[in-house]
Amino acid sequence: MRKGTRIFWGLLAVLLVAACGSLWQRYAYQRGYQAALKNSNFLQWSKTVSAEDLEIATISCGYGAGTTKYFLSPEEIEEACEILHSFSTEEISLTNDHKGYAVVGDEFEDINFSLRDQRGEFEFRYRHSNSGELYIRMNSEMADSYKDLNSLWTNKESMIDFMLTHAPAK
Repeated sequence: MRKGTRIFWGLLAVLLVAACGSLWQRYAYQRGYQAALKNSNFLQWSKTVSAEDLEIATISCGYGAGTTKYFLSPEEIEEACEILHSFSTEEISLTNDHKGYAVVGDEFEDINFSLRDQRGEFEFRYRHSNSGELYIRMNSEMADSYKDLNSLWTNKESMIDFMLTHAPAK
């Protein structure tokens, strides 16, 4: 075999090993990500939350002293629990981007849906500038994460519609 042919086969082997390693790394990362969603504290909580156990179920507009809050009726709480029970891993995602939700100020009129029972507290945040997605804020003990991904999101239309329908007037 000529020297050029040996070099070619050697480089091809290195490229194949590198490509396979890269694909394996992506597969392992995706598999770990899916396992993190499957074992999500939020999903486990949402599947078992009940209207009777909720201590807080409010929807508010804005922050601070001028916050307008709406306390959900028992029927509305039941409706919210039905929506929560229907969440699936396909309807939530983890990112490392807070998309500006950590910033609070007059220019951001968030609609916040807060739910709390003895096991956990979750808050869905809606912002008109990101109307197709809800940020899910979790108390520290219930927070979901995977590697560098620690912001939980959902695009569940029924939850967005529920929040917008019941949001108090400003």
